[in-house]
Amino acid sequence: MSVYTSVLVGDTVMPAWYLPRKTLPALFAATSASSAGAWGLLFAPARSNGSARRLAILGGTAMVAALQALHHELAPKQVEAYTTGEAGALARSARVLNVSGIVCATLARNSNALSKIAGALLLAGGLTERFAVYRAGCASAKDPKYVLEAQKA
Repeated sequence: MSVYTSVLVGDTVMPAWYLPRKTLPALFAATSASSAGAWGLLFAPARSNGSARRLAILGGTAMVAALQALHHELAPKQVEAYTTGEAGALARSARVLNVSGIVCATLARNSNALSKIAGALLLAGGLTERFAVYRAGCASAKDPKYVLEAQKA
């Protein structure tokens, strides 16, 4: 369902969502995988959450890669929608939360406390990233420069 949402979002007229329509599903799938693993880290004991930990690390790493691909798919003007304003602040926060969560999950092999911290960081990172995508779409719809630049491309 999470990937289907990104397909619907990518099929809109908002330049920040329409232009990266090929990579948005990968980003949404990565945030879903990371969040699913993070949920397991939060509620399973450290000695039995190995699968959840691996899924969280894989999803978090895939999120970083999908974001890079998304930025490469955009025109330079549309990248601004993701890197400035409220969307930019959310995206930077999401990156810090996600990378911190990956590090904690990697180190949390036998630590319940570190597993729970990693789970919370990764859940917050995934949610923050989705809000960053949402705010970038809103910013690109409000400012005519994004629309005009997309029409030139």
